[in-house]
Amino acid sequence: MKTTFRILALLLALAMAVGLAACGDSAPAAPDPNLGVYRLSIFDDMSVEEYAELMEMELEDARNSMQVELKSGGKCSFTIDGDTDTLKWSLSGNKLTITDGSDDILGTLADGVMVLEFDSGNMTFTKDGVETGSSGTGGGIKNINGATPTPEPTPEPWGDEYSAGGITVTFPYDWTA
Repeated sequence: MKTTFRILALLLALAMAVGLAACGDSAPAAPDPNLGVYRLSIFDDMSVEEYAELMEMELEDARNSMQVELKSGGKCSFTIDGDTDTLKWSLSGNKLTITDGSDDILGTLADGVMVLEFDSGNMTFTKDGVETGSSGTGGGIKNINGATPTPEPTPEPWGDEYSAGGITVTFPYDWTA
């Protein structure tokens, strides 16, 4: 009789284990395609090549001078000239919000292209691995209002400041004029 109960208990335990294993996900969830490093590609309708020339920088240095890395769990880092701030991000549809808890940077995110809205203009960042065309402005990248960016004439020097989300960036030229 004890042997029968032991066999029955073993069979019930085995049935429960098989049942629980069948309840698990059959495949792991796909990784978020938005995660990754986004580098500066358009600065207020100026291609990164024009920005590099204006700032007298190498092209790769200009692309790396500003970048946003979206990480899992809603965390992100925003790097400007080597200084990195840790922030949080969220996405609703294609509406992107990056925040430090008190101030928000708003923008859009779609197809590997992030456009952030600042007080003085927009900055476009392109995800590593996304083709943008030879000039950094092609390949379907659009600015926030849907127009393909067209470079402005060389601006007059006087200084320009962009700020949002507790981050302020000052440049020696105004390219919004």
